[in-house]
Amino acid sequence: MAVLRAVSRVLDLAVWVIYALSALAMTLLVIFSGWQVWGRYVLNSSPTWTEQAALLLILYISLPLAAVGIRQKFHLAVEMLPDMLSPRWRYWQELLILAGLGFYGWVMADAGIELMTRTAAQAIPLIGWSRAYTYLPLAISGVLTVVFVAERIAWSIAEPKRASEPQSAPFSL
Repeated sequence: MAVLRAVSRVLDLAVWVIYALSALAMTLLVIFSGWQVWGRYVLNSSPTWTEQAALLLILYISLPLAAVGIRQKFHLAVEMLPDMLSPRWRYWQELLILAGLGFYGWVMADAGIELMTRTAAQAIPLIGWSRAYTYLPLAISGVLTVVFVAERIAWSIAEPKRASEPQSAPFSL
């Protein structure tokens, strides 16, 4: 149990870092989009790189935060069926859903790594970076999903009552 608590504290820190990096990326996204609009409508000379950079930032914001959503339980969920089940069946249903999410995360990580290796030699138009950077957040999010699902399954087994409660916000230091 102490090991699981220690792992959870490390993952709390990882979630905090993801939130911080996503906030920074969101700030850059707003700046790049503003620069795009300013260049197009005021300077009449739109910068070419901002659109591709904004698309990359959207991937780096949304995919890791989707993995965090699984850990923090703020992802989209349909609660009608679990509410109709007894606590015992709800527990097993939760484990089945977590196993499915873990498999999905593994497929995301595997596909992301495969796409990165296949496209590493290609360049993203207008910014010249390797196309592998487009698929890096897919691989990262897949790994994060597997890790966060494993933690939730471990807590579900160790403390079934705690597993049904939402996670606390990790940035309340």
